[in-house]
Amino acid sequence: MGHVGNLGDVPFRVNSDNGVLKAISFSGLKRTVSANYSEHQRPLENPVLEFTSLGAPEYQMTIILSANLGYSPETEYQKLYSMLKSGAAQEFVLGGKRQGSYKWCITELSSDIEKIFRDGRIIEIKTSVTMKETAQSSVSAGKFAFSRSKKYKGSTAQVPAATGGSTYTVKKGDCLWNIAKQFYGKGSQYSKIFNSNKGTIKNANLIYPGQVLTIPA
Repeated sequence: MGHVGNLGDVPFRVNSDNGVLKAISFSGLKRTVSANYSEHQRPLENPVLEFTSLGAPEYQMTIILSANLGYSPETEYQKLYSMLKSGAAQEFVLGGKRQGSYKWCITELSSDIEKIFRDGRIIEIKTSVTMKETAQSSVSAGKFAFSRSKKYKGSTAQVPAATGGSTYTVKKGDCLWNIAKQFYGKGSQYSKIFNSNKGTIKNANLIYPGQVLTIPA
C-alpha cells in the first residue's frame, strides 16, 4: 500500500486510515505518440508525404472514484473538471517519476456514474481521462503562457535583451523554451542557448535547478 502517483491534485494511492481502506486507482493506461506530415498533391499520382514534427504525446486512462474506497467521488471529479475547464497544465507522476518532459493538459473527460444512493448522492464514478503533453503552463482562453517569469505590460514593453556573457541559473519548472522566451522574446530561440551550453546540457528537454547557463547575445 502507498502512494502510486498523481495527476495534479488528484492522488493515485492505496492506504489504510484507522483500519479503513482508502484508494483512488486507475486502469487501462494507454500512451499514444503520433507524427505530423504535410501532404503534397501531385496530378494523377499519389500525394507525397513530408514529415514535419512529432505530435504531442497523449495518455488515456480510466480513474475509479468510489465512496466505498474512502473518497468523495464528486469532490475528486470536480478537481479533474477544474483542470479541464481552466486549461491549467498538471504534473503527471507515476512511481515517483514525472512522466514526459513537460506538464499535461486534460483535453477530454468522459464519465460513467456507476452507483447512486437513494437520496441522490453519487457512490462511484468511472472517469475516462485523455490528456496531452504541453510545454505551456496554461492553454486557457487561447493565450499561451510558457513561463511564470515577470510579465512586461504595456504596448512599449521590452523583453530584456541578452548580452554577451550573460548567465542564467535554472529554477524549478524551467525549460529552455521558457528561458529563450524570457531573453529573446521567442521560445523558438531555445536552440541558441542549447548550442552554447552543450558542455552542461546533454538533452535540450532536460535541464535541472541550479545549472548555470550562458545566454548568448
